[in-house]
Amino acid sequence: MKKIIPFILVVLPLFLWAQEPAYKAFQFDDTPFTPTKELEAEKEIILIQHTQVEYIAEGNQSNEILSYYSKKYINSQEAIEYNNKTYIPLNKGVNLLDVQLRVTHKNGKVTTLNEKSIEKEHNSQTGVDYNYFPIDGLEIGAVIDLHYVLKGPADVTGRIFLMQGESYIQRRSIELIYPNHLKFISRSYNGAATLTEDNETYSDRIALVGVNTNVPGIANDESYSNWHKNIQYIHTRFYNNIHASTADPYGEKEFTARAHANLHRDLDKNEQKALAAFVKSIRKESDALAQIRAIESVVKTTIQHNSYIESSSITEVLRSKQGTLNDLTTLYINLFNAFEIPYEIVFTANAYRYPFDPKFVSYLSLNDVLFYFPTSKGYMDPTTMHTRTPVIDLAYHDQYGLFIQNKLYAGVKMGISDFKKIELPYFFSKDLADIHVDLSQLDRPIVRSHITFTGDMAYSSQAYLYFSSPREREQIEKDLFKSYNIQTDFITATVKNIDVERIGLDPFIVEASYLATDLLKKAGGNYIFEIGAVIGKQMEFYSDKPRKLPIQLNAARSYERTITLELPQGYRIKNIEDLDKAYYLDPENKTLAYFTITHDKKDNTITIKNLEGYNFVELPVTYWDQYRHIINAAADFNKFAIILEKQ
Repeated sequence: MKKIIPFILVVLPLFLWAQEPAYKAFQFDDTPFTPTKELEAEKEIILIQHTQVEYIAEGNQSNEILSYYSKKYINSQEAIEYNNKTYIPLNKGVNLLDVQLRVTHKNGKVTTLNEKSIEKEHNSQTGVDYNYFPIDGLEIGAVIDLHYVLKGPADVTGRIFLMQGESYIQRRSIELIYPNHLKFISRSYNGAATLTEDNETYSDRIALVGVNTNVPGIANDESYSNWHKNIQYIHTRFYNNIHASTADPYGEKEFTARAHANLHRDLDKNEQKALAAFVKSIRKESDALAQIRAIESVVKTTIQHNSYIESSSITEVLRSKQGTLNDLTTLYINLFNAFEIPYEIVFTANAYRYPFDPKFVSYLSLNDVLFYFPTSKGYMDPTTMHTRTPVIDLAYHDQYGLFIQNKLYAGVKMGISDFKKIELPYFFSKDLADIHVDLSQLDRPIVRSHITFTGDMAYSSQAYLYFSSPREREQIEKDLFKSYNIQTDFITATVKNIDVERIGLDPFIVEASYLATDLLKKAGGNYIFEIGAVIGKQMEFYSDKPRKLPIQLNAARSYERTITLELPQGYRIKNIEDLDKAYYLDPENKTLAYFTITHDKKDNTITIKNLEGYNFVELPVTYWDQYRHIINAAADFNKFAIILEKQ
């Protein structure tokens, strides 16, 4: 964890050797290629993709050299467009040692570009500069060879090699080269090659080597999926140095010790004084959850998280009103101790970037910091300004974390850690809609909606609206009303509970009354009313494109919708029986998803009850058709219209 734990160079100074770097033996591959019939539909074909990482010593400095080579066949107009700019990942602190780009055109003409051809573009929003080769004259049948070599400070704490991407790869290989007195370990996922040791290719060095061939592409655009978790990848990290006394210095045991010592340091007198004054600004609460929220509110409204500054003392953090992740975590720890609030520190990672495998942990798995409170069983994110405990990003739900408790043994503070799964109860939430449709006067149809949101839909809406400017808030509300088919000629429309301090405590509520003239049409002697439209727009999956990834929900919601329909005197619904529906996804007699509609009639009032729900985190791809059938049932109901005819 580079932001919490300083990078500990306990192994790298022992690279006391120097060899000719392996990348200098590189040559372009000149093997001709013609796509087979099976590959004709591919937009681009990656013939070779090779990544080589080599650790070297230069004086007292330990560095790593990354050599990357790709050979790509252009097979579509779309591939031409997104390969017109070929980017080079030049990050801060990284030097470009070599770069070559070669385009072999369909007619055999060869165009070669070097470092002088690189252009830059600046993203004004992120402040990031990008380096790229502009490539002119690409056509279908062209081949792009790209090779670049980067050198930077050695990082052995963890690396992930993607062995699969969005395009077909004919040959994907990696090579990790290091001196033979060191040991690296790895773990492969989803069919990626198992790395094997090569002790012969390089003198006094070992290479971990892995090769995959004919790897199909998987598009990173499937809804309700976790692409990074399910593609082929290899996780590696340093394990041991036979000349060092510390075994596995980047494993969870050593990480726990360093993290705990770093965050639970003793404060100096100035820090103690500044902290005591700050504690007085926080109101005291009798309830544990309320006290945590009171602390969090004061910190998040007075101190900004800044990842671009150096860590400093608590005195300076409180004075400057800004701090790093390390600073804020230390501050919270001391505040929780001051208010006698039990806590555990959780090191984890966003599940959609770095899946956490407790059997193979590197610093990549420990990239984010949360607090867990055993008393309230809630979590807190110390750096996200728009959340309040127990609410954190649902991307951490069902993800493992390293939980560290602070224990006192014989007067000595120690960190005790364990791997646990993060479970967020509000991942499963219920939204309620009470909708009254008054058609008693056909020239003035009125809809009154009262919609109550809980869970992530509530929290994201509350925070988004709270932190928006008045003009932005007005537009957001209009878009929200529109998504629920609340017409612009509304009578009244309002949202409630948008105060960030109420997040996690109060639901988000939308109330509106509007004239539904756009939903009512005259057809001869009958009237057609789009009753399904009052529930709002629905997701739909009508494409028959084969699904490749398992189903993973970013939130499991249930919906309970009650529509009360007042009919005009002398009319009945001609197609009332077409309303009732029932669809279920229930493997092994356990209902994981459902969509049902029932109705009841009393005099001129029709009550429609619509229940929809999803009660799982992840399902195998084999259930995709059943799952999308339920999703589409809601979309079909959204398009459903009733026919009013005279009795």
